[in-house]
Amino acid sequence: MMMCKLAKSVMENEEGLNHLLIKWGERSGDGLVRVRIRLPEGIYRKPNLSGYPETNSGDIVVAYGSKARQIVVELYTSEPIDAGMKTVVIEAAFESEDGLLNWRQHAVSFEARLEDKMEDAEVDPEVAEVVKRLQPCQASDPDYRFEKLTPLKPIRIAPLQLSDLEKKYRIDYSCENGGVRWI
Repeated sequence: MMMCKLAKSVMENEEGLNHLLIKWGERSGDGLVRVRIRLPEGIYRKPNLSGYPETNSGDIVVAYGSKARQIVVELYTSEPIDAGMKTVVIEAAFESEDGLLNWRQHAVSFEARLEDKMEDAEVDPEVAEVVKRLQPCQASDPDYRFEKLTPLKPIRIAPLQLSDLEKKYRIDYSCENGGVRWI
């Protein structure tokens, strides 16, 4: 069994953002799940936030012998798209250890709306909770690490005061003050 949900029932048609949750039940044995996501025109996705490897064609590959049973993907728009209903199609191939494939296909729909019509957007609490629990190091790049950096103390530069090196090498500093004047 496979279940697919979107975090929001609507998405802004310009600079929109949504999250897709794909879950499947426990499976016996070892094998792979290959997930392919087909997006409507103008909708794009980032690499999966669950950190699973992806093929060059964009398939997400998960070993289902592990405890992994869900994938989270961020969907977005980078340019304005037409308002209206949009459908995301999710195809999953469950490959058993003997090489047999079991295909599943699901479709989830949402409405693309103008920014000023977003007030009645419904948020799925399950998807929102899963997205909140994701850690920054669960990004698609396994070498990614979150580091907290302390800000440096600002250095104030007086615009009318010149350092000794500036006086010596600056082109427009006058010769009377010991500098070189280039013409």
